[in-house]
Amino acid sequence: MIIYHKVNTIEKLREVPVEDGIEMDVRWDSRIQDVIVSHDLVSSSEYLLSFKEWMKEYKQSFLIVNVKDSQLEDKVIEILKDYKIKWYFLDSQIPDIVRLSKQGYGKHFISRVSRYEWFSSELIEATNRDYTWLDTFGESGIDMFKYFKKEKCYIIVSPELHKKPENMEAMKSAVKVLPHYLVCTDFPEFWR
Repeated sequence: MIIYHKVNTIEKLREVPVEDGIEMDVRWDSRIQDVIVSHDLVSSSEYLLSFKEWMKEYKQSFLIVNVKDSQLEDKVIEILKDYKIKWYFLDSQIPDIVRLSKQGYGKHFISRVSRYEWFSSELIEATNRDYTWLDTFGESGIDMFKYFKKEKCYIIVSPELHKKPENMEAMKSAVKVLPHYLVCTDFPEFWR
């Protein structure tokens, strides 16, 4: 499965095949007191797309919600609770992960690993154990994946997301040592 990166408009959402997944961004907008779909801070003149409106168009079955503001997860959970889809949080703050894991939502948090972020056994225990977000920051050494646990499914960040498209071919070869992986990308056809 391909995870389409930064699907933050309804137009882009409609282009994603139903069998693929989506990574998108949410933040809180105090002007309208609602969760909006946006990666960056919005200006006062920008159109605000509410997450509720965005979800009305959602047809896929795998959703990664990249949380841009602390304590926004509760509001997202309230919106998503009626949807029969696989949904996960990415980039939540540790206190929010711990608090909501104690409330039974740990399976909805994907741990993130990179050269700057290491596995924490306590965090892994509290969060989803099936998926790990693996960000190589565009690096793509052929041996880079051979030490990872084979029973997990890694969501690989494609190199172009770090402005290193020249490493995509090497990354595509390197990930073949993993029996289970998904790729978050702006170039889905390359990864098919």
